Amino acid sequence: MQTNLTTGTRPAVNDKHAIVNGSINPTLTADELTQFDTDTKRTALWTLKVGAEFAPSYEDVEPSIFTPLRYELSYDEIKDADDALLDWHIRELTRQRGDHRREMEAQTGRFFYQLGREFHEAQKKFRVSGEFKMTLSQLCGYITAEGAWNSFDPAKVKPVLRCLDRSFPRLDYGLNNPNTGRRQHYFTVEGATIRLKVDYLKGEALATVRAWFKASEPVIRTHALADEVSLRVNDFAISETVTAHDATVRLWWD
Repeated sequence: MQTNLTTGTRPAVNDKHAIVNGSINPTLTADELTQFDTDTKRTALWTLKVGAEFAPSYEDVEPSIFTPLRYELSYDEIKDADDALLDWHIRELTRQRGDHRREMEAQTGRFFYQLGREFHEAQKKFRVSGEFKMTLSQLCGYITAEGAWNSFDPAKVKPVLRCLDRSFPRLDYGLNNPNTGRRQHYFTVEGATIRLKVDYLKGEALATVRAWFKASEPVIRTHALADEVSLRVNDFAISETVTAHDATVRLWWD
């Protein structure tokens, strides 16, 4: 693999660097990428092309079902391209990567939804109990297989879970960190309890989660019809002077 393209003379656009930790800065738009100097655009285009061929470039895609996106553009063609052609390829590849990501995410969702249904059936068959970590799609499949009882209705709960997943605060390490915008939460299920968990919060991140919960709690109660909706926070020391937190949003049906 050719990797000796380098960034050029313009280090940032809107305070965002083009490449962070070897990947395209996820906070950049295609239009922002086209504002970099020619050398940087060449590096960015090559990085976009190579990244589309590997599952880790996509947060919500299951590697076992990933199909690479092959964009027909060689290393030499990128080196020889002028600004206008580079801009066209950046916009076109960004569009194709968006379409590809959405298709891969849809396939991943279907895969985990079915896995959740199958896990529920296996749990009943083998009488296994406990708290189980699941993706959102897996959890939706699981509660669909569980079916309705008392006030618990999967048809009402699933839209709430999707809303929680979309709205829960994401990681924010600033404009030039590849993890910015990724999930920090996950779901578990245990009997009649569904939990949304975060294992590590510091500083203002906890205040952000508390504000999110205050705004979200009435919606959860109204639409999911849960008998309990609570936020529980535990503190733990990571040094003599620094305290971190974990947080759990608990939904329970009687």
